[in-house]
Amino acid sequence: MELTARRTLVPLTRDEANAFIALYHRHCGRVAAHRAAIGCAMDGRLVGVAILANPCRALATDRLLVEIVRLCVAPDAPRNTPSWLYARARRAAMALGFRRVTTVTLDEESGASLRAAGFRQVAAMPARGGWSCASRPRAALRTDRTAKRRWEVAT
Repeated sequence: MELTARRTLVPLTRDEANAFIALYHRHCGRVAAHRAAIGCAMDGRLVGVAILANPCRALATDRLLVEIVRLCVAPDAPRNTPSWLYARARRAAMALGFRRVTTVTLDEESGASLRAAGFRQVAAMPARGGWSCASRPRAALRTDRTAKRRWEVAT
């Protein structure tokens, strides 16, 4: 895809963003709930999506915090599309009244796109066994036994 084409921010429904994620995300699936979803379109074609949602339960006491729970770009998306989406998600969060934005990446991911959008790493999280327990069995996720990093930025 040509770099001279102009990126356009588009609002999305959760279902539209989830359909894109089902096609292109490497290790996570659809989201059940969200606050907002945005997309990056080029020449009328969607090339990336970001979904904002309530943060994980451990962070949910802060009502001014929102989490980017999915960011996904098509394989042929132009360079820097992830950074572009992270920056637009940050601005969308600010417009909605949030004061901080957080997200989590796998430890193996560099975080270059997040740093380019102004995020900083705030925690390294060791791998854990998963969410399943005897009283509430759950299917294993591909990311259960993977170390992760939490990133944050103030709006």
